[in-house]
This record gives sequence, C-alpha cells and structure tokens, in this order.
Amino acid sequence: MRRCDFHFGSSHWCTYCGDPVDNFQLDHVIPLAYTEGAYRITCTKGQLRKNHGPVTTCCSQCNSILGARFFNTFWDRCLVINSFMECRATPILWSEQQINELGGSLKTYIKTKKNHSLWYRNRADWFKCPEFFETIEGLLTSKFLDHTEPCFNEDCHNFFASTLVELHQYQQDLKERKRK
Repeated sequence: MRRCDFHFGSSHWCTYCGDPVDNFQLDHVIPLAYTEGAYRITCTKGQLRKNHGPVTTCCSQCNSILGARFFNTFWDRCLVINSFMECRATPILWSEQQINELGGSLKTYIKTKKNHSLWYRNRADWFKCPEFFETIEGLLTSKFLDHTEPCFNEDCHNFFASTLVELHQYQQDLKERKRK
C-alpha cells in the first residue's frame, strides 16, 4: 500500500537537518489535519485519487518540531527547523584544558553539552548546503509541480514555489562556480 504518490528527499537522512535516519518517518509536508478528505490530485486520465499530499523523509525530532502546524511554503518549514537548530548550536566556550580540570559529573555534563552543541551545529549547517539542495532537487522534476503534466497541481506548485526559486538559484550559482 502506497502512503503517498509524491515523495521527495532521501530515505537515508532527514530532509530538514541532514541527520541520518535509522527509523525513517515520513513528514506530511502539508499536515494531514489540513488535507484529510480535501487534498486530491488529478493524475490518471481524469480520475481523482485521494492523496495525502507531498511527503519527505524526516527524523523524529524534526517531525515533532513541525507537528501539525501549517506553513505557507515548504521553505518556511525549513527555516523553522534551521532556527531551532541554530538556537541549540550555541558553542560551549570552555577549552579542553578547562574542562579536564573539572571534577567528575560536572566534567561529564560540560563534555556532553559541548558534543550536543556540535551535533546541533552540524544539523543547522545542513540547511542551504550542497547536500541539502541535492536532497530536494527531485522537486524540479516532480510531475505534480510541472505545468506541462496532466497531473500538475497548482496548490502544490505554489507551496513549493519559493523552494524551486532557491533550487534554481543554487544551480545557477553552481554553474557560475564551475565556469570560473
């Protein structure tokens, strides 16, 4: 049984933060609370098929952060996750020497906090990195976002429009860098 006709991203890492996904979850990019019974995509020779809208691979933390909140665009969803990660990526300013001078549980606590901060920094840096754009570039070839396809969905296209602009800009910048 197929959960959805429109999946994008990788099945190996979270689309939003790049964290490896062992227990992969599908994020309903437009939450089911907003699509249940209403979101339909016309695709097969004029037949209407119920669809749960676009989904992407997501880690449990990002899926939990986004929850059932509605966003006007996919790019807005990405910005919320990035902001969350940035807030938690605050560096621990203690040197290794200072940490090593601490005693038992405080030393362990500070080291753990430092590791968590680095982990969040890596996740925050995922947004707009080349791997992020490579993960979502499948949107450029989605038949649901292509005006020339019979199953084109204008609402979906509008939802992803700002992301498509960012993807095209990334590709242009990449071509420019290769020329130089």
